[in-house]
Amino acid sequence: MMKPKLILCLALVLSGGLFGCSSVPKVHSTTSLTIYDGETFTPPRKLQNGSASFPEVYTWANSVLGTNYPLDIIHADIFQIGGDDLFVAQPALGGTGGDLYLAFAQTRKGYRFLGDIWFGGVQIVSPDTQGRPRLITFSHQSSGSTRAALCYLDRSGFHEIMGRILPCGDGPHAEGKDWLLSRAFDFETGKPKDLSEPMLQLIFGDPATIEFSGSIKAGQRFEHPFGDRFVFALEPMQYGWGISVYEKGRAENLAELTLPLHGPNPTEIEGWHFRNEDNTDSGNDHSDVMSSDDREFIFSPEVGKTINAPESTNEITEDDIDRIEAFGQGELKITRLKLSPPQLHGTANIEKMNFDCKLTWRRKDLEPMQTNTVNTP
Repeated sequence: MMKPKLILCLALVLSGGLFGCSSVPKVHSTTSLTIYDGETFTPPRKLQNGSASFPEVYTWANSVLGTNYPLDIIHADIFQIGGDDLFVAQPALGGTGGDLYLAFAQTRKGYRFLGDIWFGGVQIVSPDTQGRPRLITFSHQSSGSTRAALCYLDRSGFHEIMGRILPCGDGPHAEGKDWLLSRAFDFETGKPKDLSEPMLQLIFGDPATIEFSGSIKAGQRFEHPFGDRFVFALEPMQYGWGISVYEKGRAENLAELTLPLHGPNPTEIEGWHFRNEDNTDSGNDHSDVMSSDDREFIFSPEVGKTINAPESTNEITEDDIDRIEAFGQGELKITRLKLSPPQLHGTANIEKMNFDCKLTWRRKDLEPMQTNTVNTP
């Protein structure tokens, strides 16, 4: 069983298909012996052709890993076909940052060796466009951070595609400070979330981020170009402004599908949001979304094209919202607000507003959604 603290710092990803092994993966062991001589190990023939029994897996793994302590075994369905695949490690050799695991796939005849991989936590995710299994590994870095890596599996073993250092554990910046990590991990339950393809692309898709500040007066329009192709805008409304994101050369507001789709929306900032019902004093008589100084929104160039296009008759789905959120997110924080003087039963107008804004988006458009089909033995 995986240790609780390893699960807490995330147990993420593996998915994929088992293909014939034309080349045999080798073990790059990290025992005290092999640290100095760089020794590698080739698995026995039965582990190469997938006919090894469980005791044979255990015996060979114990001989490679170098001690006689009971092995740590994690059961996983690496290829998402209902198999009892294995990650095997020697706990005496691991530490808070993780351990070296030997991976084995269950076949119809027995077990086959897949390669070695280092992690503190691992979870299966969807295969890539070539049907190769993928996984996210987590390795504890310190009391406040962890390293997350997206990997794929092919004939020669596991390969890292991209890594990120994310807040984690019990450090002061762990919970809720990095929204990428919060998309992958549920801090309340202590469990990883199911990751959709768009979320994987966002977390490991080399996102760009920009931060800026602004000041605006009633009736004015504010805009800030970003990413060479987009423009953030505050559009004047009767009592304040509306948040918009445009792609250059297009008229569609790419942020128009920010939730909720009906009723008060965080993209609208109006003076009456910050006054009590009779407009005589500041108050919180309206929804938290409207009265909050922080306004979060999502955007994507797919809006008006593949999602909510003028000729489309389909309703907006959760998958549509996931794809928009996976492309771009923004947060506007109001730092100073001047309202028109209170007037009984009147409507407050925003006379001046200072704000900070943070935008995060993908440098490239999302790839088409992939089905969870994998190559099988």
